[in-house]
Amino acid sequence: MSENTKGYGRDGDLDSEISEILAQYEQNNREENFGKNDLGEMASRYGIDVSNPSFSLSAEKTPSYPSGHAQPQPIYDENGGRIVYDADVPVQTPPPNYTPYGYGYPQGYTQAAPAGQMGTNRIPSYAERRKKQAVKEPEGVKVIYDAETSSKAASEAPFENIGNTQEIKVSDGREKTDAERKREKKLPGEMSKGRKIFKVFIPWNGDSKKEKIRKIIMDVSFFILLICAIYFVNYFVELYDAKQITNLVRPNTEQTDANSEKDAWDEIKKKYPDVNFPEGMNIKYADLYAKNRDFVGWLSIENTNIDIPVVKGEDNSFYLKHDFLKRDTKYGNAFMDYRNNVDTLDHNTIIHGHHMKDNMLFAQLENYMTLDGFKKSPVITFNTLFHDYQWKVYAVFVTNDNVDDDNGYMFNYIVPNFHTMNSYASYIEALNVRRLYDTGVDLNTDDHMLTLSTCSYEFDGARLVVVARMVREGESAEVDVSKAKINENPRYPQKWYDVNHKENPYEDAFNWKPNE
Repeated sequence: MSENTKGYGRDGDLDSEISEILAQYEQNNREENFGKNDLGEMASRYGIDVSNPSFSLSAEKTPSYPSGHAQPQPIYDENGGRIVYDADVPVQTPPPNYTPYGYGYPQGYTQAAPAGQMGTNRIPSYAERRKKQAVKEPEGVKVIYDAETSSKAASEAPFENIGNTQEIKVSDGREKTDAERKREKKLPGEMSKGRKIFKVFIPWNGDSKKEKIRKIIMDVSFFILLICAIYFVNYFVELYDAKQITNLVRPNTEQTDANSEKDAWDEIKKKYPDVNFPEGMNIKYADLYAKNRDFVGWLSIENTNIDIPVVKGEDNSFYLKHDFLKRDTKYGNAFMDYRNNVDTLDHNTIIHGHHMKDNMLFAQLENYMTLDGFKKSPVITFNTLFHDYQWKVYAVFVTNDNVDDDNGYMFNYIVPNFHTMNSYASYIEALNVRRLYDTGVDLNTDDHMLTLSTCSYEFDGARLVVVARMVREGESAEVDVSKAKINENPRYPQKWYDVNHKENPYEDAFNWKPNE
């Protein structure tokens, strides 16, 4: 960079400073040592060699350039309206032997001018530059122009607002639409709010490996938490429904005499004109039967929470997952084996029900696993549509529902009828060897049995079975529990012995089968 071009436009109102220097020079009448004092040094900084004998403040000469050489470009950019710094202007080498008439005006000035005033290509004043570049400054926004910033000011400028640049656009006078305002408000490349939220949970391009792992763990944890929340909400809803169902379908226990029963039936048939009630059914169950034609009876056990309706489906699977009103539920409903006949009871009436860990349905049959539990509830009540019955507990045992759990054998306790008395008698012997204790109640081939079956937790696939026999005609329903005694060596399935690390003494014993 040449000395003649050094420092253009760096200190704001340059023309005023140059004019002041020249004015002081004129006042000093070109002292001999002027070029060596402070004013001379200041002038030389702007490319003015006042010590040159040919320098004349009032000269009106224009530098000439040889043919073929273009004049230097003015440092004032008419299009941009800004001061062009020396770093922005290409350095132009003068032609050989070129002398700008002896006075040291910088390249870019086309003619001389009186003191305090520059040539036609002079540097514009501060006010002119402001006018050229002026835009309306919105409230709260400070516009800083290139020409206003000196090298010192730029180096000392604060940096706290860097990155918060606002672009100022001149309005064309029309009202902007909401869409235009929204587009102007959103910075280029800025994510929408929805995508920002989405990015918080999903691994994204540009995320570090650690960040991706963190997001994956967070997503998995959130998913597990959601599944657990859904499970528990569903669980408590079903539990509430299961507890309420009994209150919704309780039988009408009001006593009616023979004379008023006919009138009561007339009222019921008017109430349920589309229901075909079975002949001879107990009127107290009329409302239950009208709600569900699968209703067959009511089961209750003293000193337990078992006090529930019993239904019978077309198979033994539907009511495993449906309640009395046939709504889906994991609790299901106690149901009679589909092969049983409710009109005339079979030799063995079987009722199935879930053993729920929250103490619902048949869970409290577990009380019968101990002798004390039996003594608290020795009698079971199971009333059918047509008759009321009581049943004395005879045997309680644990068995399997898979042949693989007992050396290829499964004790078939859900046989509705025995074709011969010998088969029935053999079945009673099979019960005796398996029961956990002797209740002191007798059982013969003339009796009707009630079998309650539920799952148990001694091993996978275990079943807990309670067998009772019907109270005989004219017999007292009282049971002398003092006669009950523990069976010291009841027969279990092979898997029970395996789980408890014991030897099976019945491994080669006789295996009872129906009708053999």
